[in-house]
Amino acid sequence: MSTSDRQETIMVVDDAPANLKLLTEMLQAKGYLVLSFPRGAMALHAAAKNPPDLILLDINMPEMNGFEVCEHLKADAALKEIPVIFISATTETTDKVKGFSAGGVDYITKPFQCEEVHARVETHLRLRRQQRELKDLNDMKDQFLGMAAHDLRNPMGGIMGVSGILMDELLPILTEEQKTFFNAITSASEFMLGLVNDLLDVSAIESGHLSLERQPIDITVPITRSVAMNRLLASKKNMPITLSCPEHLPQVFADDNRIEQVINNLLTNAMKYSKPGTDIAVRLHHENNEVIISVADHGPGIPLKEQDKLFKAFGKTSVKPVSRGERSTGLGLLIVKKIVEAHEGRIWLISEPGQGTEFFFSLPIERKEAMRSAATGTLLRRTGIAESRQERSAAKTSLMEFRPLEFSATKFLAVGAGIQRHLVACGVSPWTLTTCYPGLPTLGCSDSPLRGCQSTLVVLSS
Repeated sequence: MSTSDRQETIMVVDDAPANLKLLTEMLQAKGYLVLSFPRGAMALHAAAKNPPDLILLDINMPEMNGFEVCEHLKADAALKEIPVIFISATTETTDKVKGFSAGGVDYITKPFQCEEVHARVETHLRLRRQQRELKDLNDMKDQFLGMAAHDLRNPMGGIMGVSGILMDELLPILTEEQKTFFNAITSASEFMLGLVNDLLDVSAIESGHLSLERQPIDITVPITRSVAMNRLLASKKNMPITLSCPEHLPQVFADDNRIEQVINNLLTNAMKYSKPGTDIAVRLHHENNEVIISVADHGPGIPLKEQDKLFKAFGKTSVKPVSRGERSTGLGLLIVKKIVEAHEGRIWLISEPGQGTEFFFSLPIERKEAMRSAATGTLLRRTGIAESRQERSAAKTSLMEFRPLEFSATKFLAVGAGIQRHLVACGVSPWTLTTCYPGLPTLGCSDSPLRGCQSTLVVLSS
């Protein structure tokens, strides 16, 4: 039992009353609050209302086995961190491996040994307490970092602004040495302000508070805006920036300011590591259900063994900026990666020493655009329909998830009359449906049809 004041709660799930009684008495004797349930569905409902600190979960139960219960727990953001210890009479290695794959942390075999149960329970409760303490400390660190960076940003902005005004007004009478001092002040304050802004972004990302205002946008707008701004900076280094994109690109669901931030960072890096007189290329193209954007330079390239450092905090490689005055916070590419991933996109690079570097990132196209693509074979959703009352109810729930998508099609294709009547009863008549056969090359079927359903249908736009 924990030495803290809070009584820890353990949930026991087993369809055998004798096992429930034995485990409950065993754990209560150690001072735990025990919640016992004979069915997985009952346990899930109770856990959602009052999450326990640990769950002892039988594998072989009717209606919903332990593996299925664990998968439901791990799919719920509020419950996925609860440690699950499987209990079973079987000692088969395959069952143990399946339990760990489902998200379990340990395995206890029946008949129970009191000392073993207590040792495993206390071990995982102690680990859970330590995880919570680490999370609290990390949250405090992020909060402090955010507060410190926020309090530093205004003074740094003030220093940069005042030094710029003074230099403009005093320029005619300044000596070369004084100009050097002013330039050093401006350069240092710009770097510090950039570092502070990066720290604020990292703090928001790590605390889960990254602000995104996603909406359907023309991706060329923020890209063009960023390229135009950076061309002014690149012209001072004699680095032309080219922009290549198709005439018609599908919209993406994104925050245009954040995407501009991503491009700005990638272009800044390209300018920092490229020699004067070399060009930088920005390219866009549409592939499957993504728009892919790339930024290519003719810099020194990055050794393969060092590339995994790039997207880590303060990750730096042996490659040095071309200009000695160029500095890096080591946070920019981490922020870029987190922003792209928050948009459900991907980021990667191709680089060889002496051949330059090309960064790529992808953004999923806006949902309605994806629906239109169904006419050329893009699958939107796979779901199942079957004949039992339980399966019909589950199927209706799954199908009704699509009502906000507002399809305009009105006929059913290749389905039996009984299923048609059922679909109409479910209120899904404005849908086009067709049987999904295994092996269709371009449909991209979901890997998980609705549990318990025998027939499989695909939902396509008209």
